[in-house]
Amino acid sequence: MPAGSKMDPPLAKAKPISASVITYLRRKTKELKEVFATRERSEKMITKEEKKKKKKKKKKKKKKKKKKKKKKKKNNNNNNNNDDDDDDDDDDDDDDDDDDDDNNNTSDAQMQMLTTCERKIKQSDTQSVSEQ
Repeated sequence: MPAGSKMDPPLAKAKPISASVITYLRRKTKELKEVFATRERSEKMITKEEKKKKKKKKKKKKKKKKKKKKKKKKNNNNNNNNDDDDDDDDDDDDDDDDDDDDNNNTSDAQMQMLTTCERKIKQSDTQSVSEQ
C-alpha cells in the first residue's frame, strides 16, 4: 500500500503531545491513584466495622433466644399458657448494602479517566522514543 492511504492507523497522523500535557497527565494519574487508595482503605474500614456490628447483633440474638426458650419451658411446667413473649426481635432486616450503588458510578468514571490518562502517557512515551 502507498504511504498516506486511507488504511493508515490514526496514530500515524496524530500530532505529538507536548511535555506540559504529559506532566499534567502524570500528575492527574498520581492524584487519582491516591484517591482510589484512600477510598479502598476507608471502604475496608467500613466493612470491618459493619462485620463487627453484625457479629454483636448475632450474639445478642442468640442470647435472647436462649433466654426465651428457658422462659417458655418454665411457663409450660407451671401450666401458664401466656405466649406474650416478644418474638418481634427476629424481624430485623439488614438492607444496608443498597448504598454502594451510588458510589460505583463515580468510581467507574474515575477509573475510566485514569486508564485513558495512562494510555495517553504510554502513547506519548512511545512517540518520543520513536522520534529520537
